[in-house]
Amino acid sequence: MDRTNMTSPLGKTVASPRKRFTTSVAGRTNQSIQVICRTQSHVVENFGSPLPVLVTEALTFVDRNTAVSVNISEDGWAWLVYGRKLLVWQCKANIHDSKQRRTFKSQCRELLLPQSDLAHKADCIAVWVLPGHQVPSCMAVSPEGVVRFWASVAHEGSSVETSAELAGQEVDCLIHVPGHGCILATTTCTVALLQPQFNNGKNNITCQVLRTSQGWLGGIGRKMTSLIFGAIPQSPVTETKLVKVTCTLLNERGSRVLILAGSSLQYWFFSHNEQEKMEFDEDITDIVQQAFQRKIWESSPQNMSTWFVDMQTCEEGIVLLMAAHCADISIQIHFALGLLPLVGTTLSNSFKWFIPVKIDPIFYHNDIESRLVSYHFILCGWEAIIYNRHNVLVVNTASEVEQDKIDLVRGSEDSILGGAICSATPVLFTKSIGLVSIIPMDFAVQDFNTGYTDTTMSMDYTYKVNQTAQNFSTLISNDELQDMYCSSDTVTQLRAAFLLSLRQNKTQCNEILSQLFPLQEDPVMDIDATFDTLVLKIAKDLIDDYPANDPRWAHHRDLSITMNAVTSMQIPHQLEGKQKALDLFIMFLKEHNLWNRFCAVTCRGTIMSTSHVLGEYAEKIVAAVTLYSLQNRYAEIVDAVVNQTLNEKEAYVSDELTVCDVFYREVSTVHLFLPILVENAYEVTQSERSLQQVGQYIMQVNTILLTVLYEVVKYRQYNAERFVPAKFSNEITEYLPWTAAPGKDGLRSCLNTMQSITIKHGITGIGDSTVRNELYEQLVSLIDLILDGRKCHLESIRGTEKFEVLLKQYETERANLIQPLIKEEQYDNAAMLAEKYCGKVDEFLPHIDMLLKEPELGELATSSNFQFLIKLIYEYAYRSY
Repeated sequence: MDRTNMTSPLGKTVASPRKRFTTSVAGRTNQSIQVICRTQSHVVENFGSPLPVLVTEALTFVDRNTAVSVNISEDGWAWLVYGRKLLVWQCKANIHDSKQRRTFKSQCRELLLPQSDLAHKADCIAVWVLPGHQVPSCMAVSPEGVVRFWASVAHEGSSVETSAELAGQEVDCLIHVPGHGCILATTTCTVALLQPQFNNGKNNITCQVLRTSQGWLGGIGRKMTSLIFGAIPQSPVTETKLVKVTCTLLNERGSRVLILAGSSLQYWFFSHNEQEKMEFDEDITDIVQQAFQRKIWESSPQNMSTWFVDMQTCEEGIVLLMAAHCADISIQIHFALGLLPLVGTTLSNSFKWFIPVKIDPIFYHNDIESRLVSYHFILCGWEAIIYNRHNVLVVNTASEVEQDKIDLVRGSEDSILGGAICSATPVLFTKSIGLVSIIPMDFAVQDFNTGYTDTTMSMDYTYKVNQTAQNFSTLISNDELQDMYCSSDTVTQLRAAFLLSLRQNKTQCNEILSQLFPLQEDPVMDIDATFDTLVLKIAKDLIDDYPANDPRWAHHRDLSITMNAVTSMQIPHQLEGKQKALDLFIMFLKEHNLWNRFCAVTCRGTIMSTSHVLGEYAEKIVAAVTLYSLQNRYAEIVDAVVNQTLNEKEAYVSDELTVCDVFYREVSTVHLFLPILVENAYEVTQSERSLQQVGQYIMQVNTILLTVLYEVVKYRQYNAERFVPAKFSNEITEYLPWTAAPGKDGLRSCLNTMQSITIKHGITGIGDSTVRNELYEQLVSLIDLILDGRKCHLESIRGTEKFEVLLKQYETERANLIQPLIKEEQYDNAAMLAEKYCGKVDEFLPHIDMLLKEPELGELATSSNFQFLIKLIYEYAYRSY
């Protein structure tokens, strides 16, 4: 196709108006989203439902001397406190609850708080929804300790009240503990459990003081588990000040409550139907001082003071916001964020990472603590949003460089009244605007990484189209695009058509496509056809593209595949740019009716639909994003494997580029990391490390492997409809995903090896019950992944000659995978997997003798083993007769 004689210039770039539409990403609502402000890295948008009239009136007319505060729950409820009034409303609908009543969402309930001489605050209120209910319950505590409880906020006048008799101590916060009630904590560190109960047709509240360390309650014995409130000592020996109380739900096992006070960190475990238990009480001052000495002063100053400012929890442990001052060096206060790993009930004695925070200069004075307590932070993904009433700073915990100041407060009368995580989104409440969310610009990487889990999946790509199209317009000149348009190379021509489509130049785009791919009346069932291989070539080039604006790549860039879709110098944003570019390419293929013309290609020795291969490219971006998010937490393991992966690929790493730059650039080969990760785990099992160290290493490798693959599978499930192949191609294709395929480009062997390692060298050699239980959970997850991949393949070949042969292999493998769980008496997990993957009950019947180990009939009748046996017999009888 010769276009060299065509002289008409390319049409001007036409960009459609930038609109912000509804998305379901990261908890966003189905209303129009208003952008409040932007920085280079973040966008601030209004969040959730419009504020109820009662709330806006309160904010407008409240006396300026009246204290106003706000709090928000994870499941979408907000409450505002001013004077003795408490306003409760639903700010964000629960998208996962199809039965939720939308009528209540717009209502706001006004409740009356107990009489108090001190100001009420939102932190002393707890709002939660009981399972099976739609309207929340509420508990409020006055600063003096008067407790009021509403079983339903819909009945404002129906409440019960009691006094905690705190002997003059002031209440600092109230935290809900699912299944137990609420934890009350005073400013001087008395901690108590408040339990609403329903007896004889009436609600009442019981109060218990939890066992605390010697200094906290000054003389209460460590052997006592709980006391009635009246027994609280009138004058504590030491007045330790409370910093933070957090509660984390640990699956179905119970809840973990962490209490940070003074220099002490306590871990309490609340198990279902059992009494609370304190797991440890650790002094962590030395850990903090050593970290500040190394990171800030690079010495060991003597006259140093440290303060704990705030605390949040994450999967890896505890993140602390801290401050320090060294009178011998400077009067300036230094701030830092740090992660203390917490595995089970074992707290690390050093920080995983420790990042100085660039808060505006604050200098030491006698009342510095009153200034420090005004700072709080929200933890979301790898970003921490630090704020007080007037300032907001976003810190990327994966980088010491990225810290973004956001000017959110408008005028002297405005202020930030509260903040929290709601629907997996960081949310602040300002007096002038209401609820706002702070998210990385253009659906940044952590937003993308969680966004596809939303069950509604009403993804709108308009914003992404405009932003990425703008990048193409800026970075590829009209002359360059003219050269591509006139090229005789088919790959270059299809690239040109794609770019012209983004520039809204439909005429020349359609001209290229009509000459490259003339319309045919009947679809051609041609394996590895030029059209299919051409499309996959460009898609692969997109996910392996080089950063266009990074000068370090200037001498290493392969111009034959570069499309300038990636502009950032930062790896997370590069990966996100590739995801956007691939999304745009898929939209282009569908918009121009090319998608339905796909047939099949040979992939890893299997004939697969072209659309499924495109889906794999998207999945590998998800894998790369997830792996990058884990690299800081497991730096020692991940860094070593990244280096080994590049060595095996014989990839060139120059002085200008880091190993990570090179590794994450070539997304199409990111899967090569995982088999090497597993190989390293096997080598550790053959080393001279102790059994405990081997078990811990296996657990970490499993965490990395499973986290990456479960994010991939999650993406696959929620995007299945986007990659549905053309109907006629189903007749000749199989679906064998890369996560289940054999060979060096698949993970079948890798997963089977890790499953074997977990049993033989993890579970078998570990005596610690906490680690063993974690390994059991990981083992079940590994088996689940293996069987899921095999089942996907089987379903794709049902009705063919291969089906019966592979079905027998699948049944044998399924039995071999589940039997070790029976041997380890993991009966519930075995039954779950057997049921999920169509296992036959009679496979388990030979192991009845393993179930009957109870010495007494009474014990047998109540044991889970016996109940499991009865279930198997019933299912066996039902299937057989």
